[in-house]
Amino acid sequence: MKLQKINNLVAEKVMNWKLEKLAFSDYWVGEQDGWFLKQLWKPTTNIEDAWLVVEKLENSYLQVHIATLNMNEGYSVQIYKPEQNGLNIIKYADSAPLAICLAALKSVGVEVEVDG
Repeated sequence: MKLQKINNLVAEKVMNWKLEKLAFSDYWVGEQDGWFLKQLWKPTTNIEDAWLVVEKLENSYLQVHIATLNMNEGYSVQIYKPEQNGLNIIKYADSAPLAICLAALKSVGVEVEVDG
């Protein structure tokens, strides 16, 4: 799946933004926030945008741990509920923002593969 489609999925499924395509352009806009998501909000590549995703998860009582892998091989993101036998997801990617997005989507039941 292309990164822009993953960005839109994160906006809808994780952030709970209602997106609609504007009839006169290729932009997607959030109903309440007024974000022009297709051009500006890119949590798969922008760490500031990805951090908003982390904050949303933490506000939902999930814990998020981000770590670098050995020898600059990428990043791992673990999302879990503190209680025993709770949600426990680990995702890996070349960048921290992408790993955050993949783990966040998995936490809401959406599994995606990134186009290489």
